[in-house]
Amino acid sequence: MRLSKNGNTAKRKRLPLKKLPPQTKPAQGKPPRENDPAARLLGLAFAFLLLFGLCEARLAKLALNTEAAAAVRRQSSWSQQLTDGRGVIYDHALRPLTGTQQQAAAAVTAGNAEYTTLFDLAMPQDRALLYQGTENADPFVVRLQEQPAAQSGIFSFSYPLRYAAVPLAQHIIGYCSGDGTGVSGMERAFDAWLQGGGDILRVECPTDALSRASGEVKLRRIQGSGNALQLSLDSILQRVCEDVAAQYVTTGAIVMLECATGRIAASVSMPQYDPLNVAASIAAADTALINRAFSSYNVGSVYKPILAALALEQGFDAGALYECTGSIEVDGHTYRCARRTGHGEVDLEKALQVSCNCYFIRLGQQLGAGSIVEFSTLCGFGSATHLGGGYRAGSGNLPDERVLANSGELAGLSFGQGQLTATPLQLAAAFNAIANGGVYVAPMLVEGLVNSNTGDVVQSLYRPVQLRLLSEENAARLRAMLVSVVEEGLGAKAAIPECTVGGKTGTAQTGRTRTLADGTQQELYESWFVGFYPGDEPRYTIAVMMDSTSVTGETVAPVFAAVCRQLYYLQTEDLSK
Repeated sequence: MRLSKNGNTAKRKRLPLKKLPPQTKPAQGKPPRENDPAARLLGLAFAFLLLFGLCEARLAKLALNTEAAAAVRRQSSWSQQLTDGRGVIYDHALRPLTGTQQQAAAAVTAGNAEYTTLFDLAMPQDRALLYQGTENADPFVVRLQEQPAAQSGIFSFSYPLRYAAVPLAQHIIGYCSGDGTGVSGMERAFDAWLQGGGDILRVECPTDALSRASGEVKLRRIQGSGNALQLSLDSILQRVCEDVAAQYVTTGAIVMLECATGRIAASVSMPQYDPLNVAASIAAADTALINRAFSSYNVGSVYKPILAALALEQGFDAGALYECTGSIEVDGHTYRCARRTGHGEVDLEKALQVSCNCYFIRLGQQLGAGSIVEFSTLCGFGSATHLGGGYRAGSGNLPDERVLANSGELAGLSFGQGQLTATPLQLAAAFNAIANGGVYVAPMLVEGLVNSNTGDVVQSLYRPVQLRLLSEENAARLRAMLVSVVEEGLGAKAAIPECTVGGKTGTAQTGRTRTLADGTQQELYESWFVGFYPGDEPRYTIAVMMDSTSVTGETVAPVFAAVCRQLYYLQTEDLSK
């Protein structure tokens, strides 16, 4: 409509309607146009062309859609991933610590005629899977106890397991979650680096529309980035220490350091756990997941050589005699030696041999809290040990000067009791300074990042912190005293016939007890032996600790001896080659 100037609607003129002619009927015998065959054929052709165009467009879209393409491939093939693709963890000589054991397996297709052979060879826990699987159409993999004969017609193969049935250094290496993420140890510390580093191995075959195998079964390998990790561990020495620990240590740890470099050659924690079945250890509630080599414990008399080292550096007269009556009183509190009747006259060497508490309490008073704390800090006590990739061992506890202003606390620290705690690793490192000519070398676990595809070292991570704590002369004097502890003192059970060794026993009170069958209470200790091998030119420093035990450090000494004997024969083999 059009508005007039005054706002009223203007009237439109009506056009005259034309009168249409009347509709005529088609002539008799002629069909209407819509029933014309030519017209119908033309319409069908047009509809067909339209549908064809739509299909073409849909196919083009699918071709560009990678997810859809993958879905199509999945519908026409079957595959099962066998390995997680994590990078290898090596020892210092690039011997693999992971992927060392092969798992035999076979691909099973529906109606497999070799069911009986497979059932006999299958792992016991996989036999139910085998029985159920052959009832279905989908192919699957069954693990075998051994490979079938070549002529069996079965497609068998093997693939590497991340962790062996008898694992090595599992507390150091750690374990992964079900989705392949590192949970503990090196697996966690270097998780981002290790992911995708190893090859992915798949078994696959084409299938028909009913998911039945319709072609040849093959193994497919997808090469990883090669990202791998090199540790300082020596897999041979690690196995030696684990074997010794399995014989002697129920709950505790063994740590071995290479004297000159500070490299951790072996580290064992007991009890051990199965990285392939972590849930079992959790259910057992046996604290097997704790790495005791890197955890803190009461120290006891193995701390006394640290005080002896400080005394020598401060010019203390090592030959000065002290009369031990078996007890000493400090501000109204009486401290006693293990030998209640006393040790008589002792000098520094004799006090180490018999582990005289009274002598070291008096020595601690003379040295003073300040110098003891300062020197112990330099020895690594009271600080976490950084081992690479954000992975740290425990710091323990070193009482400060404020705490040691209490004369009782200073007395306790002087013979390794009171609030002092440390890890087996820390004690091994502190003793190692004595064995290494007076030079402290911070312990090192991660050697570097390597590429397993090329064998190249991508990045060296060996950056040892070194600090001279003792003069070479004083270190030699103290080593001789510690050799005498084994040859003439309480460490006699650490001796081996093949060569000299040196070290110190320790028995730390924990304040804990356990109830025996007769209802009596038995006191529990943290018992130690820390020393070096061989005694004249040390190559290794070794710390042995038994946790929550009723035995003393003298009883732990044979564990140290067993490790040293193995080292001797290994060294002899090396020299004979």
